[in-house]
Amino acid sequence: MTKGSSNRPEQLLLEYLKQIGFSGDEELSKTHTRVTEFLASYAPKRTSPALSLVPTHSSDPIIVRELKYYSLCAHHLLPFFGEATIAILPNGAIAGLGGIPKAVRHFAEQPQIQERLSSQIAEFLLEQLNANAVVVKLSATQLCMEMRGSRASGEILTIASRGSQQGISRLETLLSKGVSQE
Repeated sequence: MTKGSSNRPEQLLLEYLKQIGFSGDEELSKTHTRVTEFLASYAPKRTSPALSLVPTHSSDPIIVRELKYYSLCAHHLLPFFGEATIAILPNGAIAGLGGIPKAVRHFAEQPQIQERLSSQIAEFLLEQLNANAVVVKLSATQLCMEMRGSRASGEILTIASRGSQQGISRLETLLSKGVSQE
């Protein structure tokens, strides 16, 4: 919690932890503070990130791969994390190099579901860049699936495609063929 703010959430969590039997272990003495600070850091952001736009005459695809992201499942507040691949077909402007990771982090660092996260990123980039097309692929490990419920492991993949159908088809073809890492 920030200085001067109420420590009521910390106290409520401390009391709850005691009620469910999480007490008596010195390693838990500051857990209520750490958890409330952590959750506060994932509070939804009110404003979208500003992208630095760079004019371009190119209409060649731009693909950013292996962007690591971390989020919290909105249903259970358990982490999910993975990698994002973003493919953009520009239309007069591209984002500065830090813009795409900044957009992914902005939408990931709040309670989320993976399907909504991929859609929000795609819609934001399409609108901000006035791109011809955007495809967002997110792979994730969902701890809510692995630690509770089915207790099964597996990679979850979501894909959000926005823009012109011709542009989307071009990007999806590139992504399905696998872009060489060389």
